[in-house]
Amino acid sequence: MEISEAIVHGPLVLLTGAGASVPLGKLTTEGFVKHLFDVAGTYKAQDERASQILRDAIGRAIGEGLDVEDVLAALEKRTLSLQLLEEDAELQRLLPCDRSRAAMLREWIDEARNFIYDQVIEHYSAIDAAGAADLYKILLVHLDPWLGPILGRAVRTLPFFTLNYDRAVEVACSTLGVRCVDGITDVAGKTERRWVRTVFGQYEEREDVRSVVLVKLHGSVRLGRRPMAVHGLADAELVELPEEIHRDPKPYTHAVIYPSRLPKDLTSEPFYTHYRVFNACLQHARLLLVIGCSMRDPDVQIAVRTAVEDNPQLRILVVDPHADHDELASRLHIPAERIAVERRHFDIEPSAERGMSSFMGMVRGYLAAALEIEPGFPFVFGRTNEAAASPVALAQAAVVGGPP
Repeated sequence: MEISEAIVHGPLVLLTGAGASVPLGKLTTEGFVKHLFDVAGTYKAQDERASQILRDAIGRAIGEGLDVEDVLAALEKRTLSLQLLEEDAELQRLLPCDRSRAAMLREWIDEARNFIYDQVIEHYSAIDAAGAADLYKILLVHLDPWLGPILGRAVRTLPFFTLNYDRAVEVACSTLGVRCVDGITDVAGKTERRWVRTVFGQYEEREDVRSVVLVKLHGSVRLGRRPMAVHGLADAELVELPEEIHRDPKPYTHAVIYPSRLPKDLTSEPFYTHYRVFNACLQHARLLLVIGCSMRDPDVQIAVRTAVEDNPQLRILVVDPHADHDELASRLHIPAERIAVERRHFDIEPSAERGMSSFMGMVRGYLAAALEIEPGFPFVFGRTNEAAASPVALAQAAVVGGPP
């Protein structure tokens, strides 16, 4: 399947992580451990030993400054080890163990892990619609007025990639009248909307409306997988689930990649196609704007590193209050001059109602720098910058003329 040129040939690509949803009350991976500690007392396991496993894992994570990815990775590793002991006859011969006890321990660990999965779906299912619209207005509504003049054409399509499960972007688009294309569409003869990969190949821009092509790299709380048989082979279809539904409502399982440091299965849909679109966009982009993302995900690292090697014009801008330029360049294994860090929060900008935005002024500046627009722009790559005051950022943006 070819990805539509209208998607992949844009100069700007957006990637958001958990930090982007913090203004909406959503938790980062670090904050989620504290949340688990608070709700662990409500956990009513079938066996007390499952509760103890959960409390021990959370307590160790808090004591060692770990996040929910570390907690789940530790539990999943134990499950895999026990499963190996149960199934491997040679290991049984070398390391005799009580198979029934190993199976029981694995059940307790799975129960503790499933409680965390439940919390993930529950927490990220609820979203503040008005807050989401206010937060993303600067990107969804003011993108064209700010960036169009330096590109010499209207910005009608924004490739928007996210590692988040929540529906903040979809809700913001709906509230603000922005077209959202996320692969979920009506299918003839079906009562439920389906995720269809060919949507990304058939996409066309519309002159009468701005469009966000939303690609959720780790899945969504609103996407479920239903097993089905096709010509005698196991297959699955992806269906849009009702709002704020509990995890894995039968006969569906949530199509999400839960937070973990273990390798992820990206061969199944929608993840395979989503990463294909991400890689294709990076091959043509001039600026990858990263908001609230640590860039620790190995698959994202590989995609970005590959794109930097293959696309010499690509530059990366990371917006995060705690990010460090040298650390990120080292983590991604890319030349330091190809990346810049702006230490600032992504948050609601009241001034955006008047068409003013220090954030969009900053993005405009970096995009102009990536496009090598003359005269020399004050925004440069290869360093960490502290957040500039709004008047300064707007004045810098005026070098190429801000929006009216």
